[in-house]
Amino acid sequence: MVSKLKRAFIYLIILAIPSTGLLYTIPRSIERELPAVEYRLGRPEEMTSYQLRIEGVIQRRLFDHKRFRGTIWLNDRALTDLDFLLRESGELLMARDPESGQRDQFGAIYVDESMSRVTIAVLEPVRMFGIESSEKFWNQETGKMISAPADSRKDALRLSNEIMEDILEKPLE
Repeated sequence: MVSKLKRAFIYLIILAIPSTGLLYTIPRSIERELPAVEYRLGRPEEMTSYQLRIEGVIQRRLFDHKRFRGTIWLNDRALTDLDFLLRESGELLMARDPESGQRDQFGAIYVDESMSRVTIAVLEPVRMFGIESSEKFWNQETGKMISAPADSRKDALRLSNEIMEDILEKPLE
């Protein structure tokens, strides 16, 4: 009798471990709308407010960061076919261009694990000697940023500095 109970208990444990792992990694839907501020560093007068909408799934992974797959809307612009890890050290944001169908670098995204706080350092082509480069860049002095949730430039800067604290040489202004 005791031996049958031991065997049943062992079988239960053997079944419970993979079941727990499977339940842990099941993707969960996310739909979130946050007030966002788009602004340029070094230019306090340049600021636009709008809603940032997130739709997709977040999947927990056993030995890595969570992964997001879905779409982020910045006002009317949709960044589609996104697939990135949720980590505060940043992740390159590659979005599909709706006109050409090509994937293009949009920026570096910095998020918390629940995607309730988001900052994007937008990559832009550099213009030198009247020629626009094919490569895109961002810099800490004049780069374009998008931060959510934020209602003002001050809130957006504070949020960006908090999320990007570990990678910034100095606070953003």
